[in-house]
Amino acid sequence: MNELQSDEAPIDRAIAAALLSCIPNEEHAIVLTLTRPAGTHEIGDLIHEFRTPDGTPPLLPDDELYVATYQLDELFQRYGAVFTRAVYTVRFEDGRARFHAKFEYPGEQ
Repeated sequence: MNELQSDEAPIDRAIAAALLSCIPNEEHAIVLTLTRPAGTHEIGDLIHEFRTPDGTPPLLPDDELYVATYQLDELFQRYGAVFTRAVYTVRFEDGRARFHAKFEYPGEQ
């Protein structure tokens, strides 16, 4: 595990925990897509889009989620890794919460 991944782990857990509170009772998963508007590099200048796989409106997130995504962006930029898009998927499987994160960078499709 490199330094970025090590520093990122607690932020990822904070994002996943905040997303868990946004999952409606009738759902088992939620997806957060963070998108950086074209041409911007300001820390925290991210569009937050929430959705559930079945289209049920997600519950409103606490401010802690926005604080964590700001910290994530600041961390990545400190390491010179400005992402253009990040997708966090949080789901309940076998009675446990699990998450997956995928990042896209300039020039990637």
